[in-house]
Amino acid sequence: MSFFNPGGSSPSTSSNLWTLYLQDGQALPVLSRKPGQLTNNTPGNGVFNITKVYTDTQNGGTTDWIDVVGTFPWTTSPSTSRQNVPYCYLTEKRIIVNSNVSNIINSVFTSFDSVDSATSISSKLQTLLQKGADSDNGILKSAAQAGLDAVKNIQNVVNSSDFAQAYTLKGPVLAPYNYLYATEYTGFQYKLPYFGDDYNSGGVDFGGQSQNILGGLAEIAENISGGLAGILGGLKPGTYIEKSKQFNMGDTGRNIEIKFPLLNTRNTDDITRNWQLIFGLIYQNRAGRYTRSIIDLPVIYQLQIPGVAYMPFAYISNLSINFVGTRRLLDIVVPIQNGTATSTKLTTIIPDAYEVSITVTGLNEETRNFMYASVNPSVVTTSSPSTSKPINGPAAVANSLTNKTLNGVPTSTNAFVGGGGSFGGGGAGGSW
Repeated sequence: MSFFNPGGSSPSTSSNLWTLYLQDGQALPVLSRKPGQLTNNTPGNGVFNITKVYTDTQNGGTTDWIDVVGTFPWTTSPSTSRQNVPYCYLTEKRIIVNSNVSNIINSVFTSFDSVDSATSISSKLQTLLQKGADSDNGILKSAAQAGLDAVKNIQNVVNSSDFAQAYTLKGPVLAPYNYLYATEYTGFQYKLPYFGDDYNSGGVDFGGQSQNILGGLAEIAENISGGLAGILGGLKPGTYIEKSKQFNMGDTGRNIEIKFPLLNTRNTDDITRNWQLIFGLIYQNRAGRYTRSIIDLPVIYQLQIPGVAYMPFAYISNLSINFVGTRRLLDIVVPIQNGTATSTKLTTIIPDAYEVSITVTGLNEETRNFMYASVNPSVVTTSSPSTSKPINGPAAVANSLTNKTLNGVPTSTNAFVGGGGSFGGGGAGGSW
């Protein structure tokens, strides 16, 4: 397998998937799917702010899908014959509020379950704290003022015009998962070939300890009844009282593995689009630093595989891109907008093909809610690819890379990039 010969022609700019913008005075370039999608906001300028970077992308916006299934060279079959291939939808989201703030808000709504109730409690709490802040007691005054500032900041987030849009999911089936993550759509939506072997797996775990006040009361009652049984049955060989066991709910979701090749042997547009696809995925799944102490988090995703899986909140826990076959130095276009510059030419390593491996991990335990959403896509679907059509006969191409051959020719494989993210840490340190 050899490279398509560009014949000395300049790299094409007609098929750019994104533009990398570096706005004046900002330290972190932002990847945008289309021109005009960025706000003038500087992210990271406050823990209690809903700071949106992207515009016109809510509910998928007007941004077209990156349809790898239908329009990328992961198979030699023509697009017109790609009709019945399994696929996975990934809709990218950017977290816009600190997770600690979201946890406080989620706890409040767990208790009161409505904005009106939470606002009423917040108002009464502010009145009470204000009295303490106005007192002459130095220690009380300081503590009350700190509490008052925190409550006001949380209330500002709740009162924001973007609050409902950032925190709520579509439909009543997913309403129990509102207020977990405040996100905005970035405009990046992917339709990827999916050939995973696992349909589903899991089990149920009973036997945990209750974590609420009733658990404490049950333990007291158990001790009393156990003592009485011991006294009354003192002459018997032994005593034992059965008790109902608690269900243990997990806090992480399932893993979905997505693997496919990208061929660089057809034309220069494919070479550019393939490179931009993998660079964009890698870029968005890295943290970005605004200052010495403030970072922008890697993105998260909504995942849909109709009839198989649905995750409202998931992240890429492993992303691996390998070089396959011969590689050369070729010119590609990198669409960078920095001042007057709109693009730059980069001479980089291009292989015959890339081997792409992605592991997506859910941030929530799979529940019946998610299973319902997976078999009733209208509950969660906001838009769909206008040209997306899945594909016939992908197995030979997909399996050829697994067996380290490309069209029957042995190849060598080297890593282009590896890594992945991790969510689930505590609130200390650099969580935001």
